[in-house]
Amino acid sequence: MDTWVESQVHNIFCSMKIHNWENFLFITGYHIALVALIPAYIAHFHWSSLVLFGAAYLLAGISITAGYHRLFLTGPIGPDR
Repeated sequence: MDTWVESQVHNIFCSMKIHNWENFLFITGYHIALVALIPAYIAHFHWSSLVLFGAAYLLAGISITAGYHRLFLTGPIGPDR
C-alpha cells in the first residue's frame, strides 16, 4: 500500500506534461552544471566572482520580474485571430 506522501509525489509527477523539451533540458542541464561546478568555485574563489554573481543575480531578478509583469499585463503571446 502506498503512503500518503508517495501518492502525492506520484500525482504531481504524473500530472506534469513538458511542452517544450528544449527549454526543459536547457534549464535542467544548467542547474546540474552549476551543482557540479560548486567544488571548482570553492577551490578558486575570488572576490570578483562574488561581484559577478551579484550582478547576474540582479539581472536575472529584474528579467524575471519584467517577464511576469509583461505576461500578466498583456497576456500570453499567441497567434493572431
